[in-house]
Amino acid sequence: MSVDKKGESSGEFQDPASGLWVWSVYLILFIIILPIWPVTGLTFGLPSWVVLTVLGGVAISLFTLYVLTFIWKEEDPDVRS
Repeated sequence: MSVDKKGESSGEFQDPASGLWVWSVYLILFIIILPIWPVTGLTFGLPSWVVLTVLGGVAISLFTLYVLTFIWKEEDPDVRS
């Protein structure tokens, strides 16, 4: 089921990979986890780049959970006519 502009369900399969915004968010999150940023110092006794990378990985996991739960809507096989 997909949701149209009015918020109503249209019953069609909605593929999140077809949305440019999903790929844009993934690109930004993957760039964040690269240890190339000039982050110095310690955070909770760990190098700051490690903390940034771990938090970025958590953000990727949570975003994937969001996409799979709320964006990726498949037609229910029991409802097909």
